[in-house]
Amino acid sequence: MAYHSASNIQEELALPFVFSADTTPTATRIATIIEETDADIDSKLSGKYVVAITGTKALIVIRRISTLISAGRVERIQGMGYEREADSEIKQQVPARLASGMRKLNDLVIGKTSLVFETVAESATLKRANQKVVSSFDDGIQSSKTVDFGDRLEKDKF
Repeated sequence: MAYHSASNIQEELALPFVFSADTTPTATRIATIIEETDADIDSKLSGKYVVAITGTKALIVIRRISTLISAGRVERIQGMGYEREADSEIKQQVPARLASGMRKLNDLVIGKTSLVFETVAESATLKRANQKVVSSFDDGIQSSKTVDFGDRLEKDKF
């Protein structure tokens, strides 16, 4: 299941057309961009959360991030007159949407922000499946500074 769709990208970019075989990029290329974006997100979040992300509130955040990243990639392909920002990693000017999406994703990875899950059961599933995440509130997940390796707690060495 993709976190977003071609229609989310079209809405974000306010495009007056639907992606097809005759557009730049094509509908096939858009499907590939969506697939690559979702894989990038899952790869980055897999060290902190169980992926694929589920839960209504968490999916809203992830949908926004994935839409921004994909829309930025489309802007780059189309060569549109997009607002640019300097990317500190690749040392290039990139579309502002792409930079914003990547910043939001990196904030999740480093723990500056966190995804909120609706139930304690979802939190408990995350804790059992990935020892880097603990359930700290009934309505959310907080990053752990310790990792439970059995009967004793050790400092997180990450």
